[in-house]
Amino acid sequence: DDGYFTWSANDQVWIHTTGGGVAGTLSAGAGTANATFTHGSYVGDMTGKAVYPYDYYHSISGNNLNVRLASSYYLGSVRENTNAVMYGVNQDGVLKFNHMAGVMRFHLKNVPAGATQFKLTLDKKINGDFTADLSATHPSISTEETLDPAEKTITLNFDALTQTSDLRLCFPLPVGTYRSEE
Repeated sequence: DDGYFTWSANDQVWIHTTGGGVAGTLSAGAGTANATFTHGSYVGDMTGKAVYPYDYYHSISGNNLNVRLASSYYLGSVRENTNAVMYGVNQDGVLKFNHMAGVMRFHLKNVPAGATQFKLTLDKKINGDFTADLSATHPSISTEETLDPAEKTITLNFDALTQTSDLRLCFPLPVGTYRSEE
């Protein structure tokens, strides 16, 4: 509600290189809005572009950013992580991230002990491959119609609740207007 963003332990970003991309893993700054990421070896040169969350299948071709949204996310015990899609650009040696999509948040009351997942099914594509125009002032990804029912569901998996609890769960979604399928 307050628009405050923090990085979480084990967060990963996709860092674009002229040879493809590399995973950057959070090495400092968990719980803050500023973080440091480290990466392994890579091919080519860094381009100063990145995407959160990491996916091996992200790519850039000309002015098109190809982004893959997962069909499921593992949140562990940090159940309020949004995995909201963000695009980062190098500004003065620092990657500055901006949101490319939305988030649908649910506040669930009295969720029973033992619960380990929630699924959201909507009427349009909410996982799979999407394209953003990087020449736009604010690049974003938008939903589209799909006949594949598997592309209409996102599952959030988390560590089993040890007691009846209230939960706030956030589902990352492409920009669009939706209605529930179930």
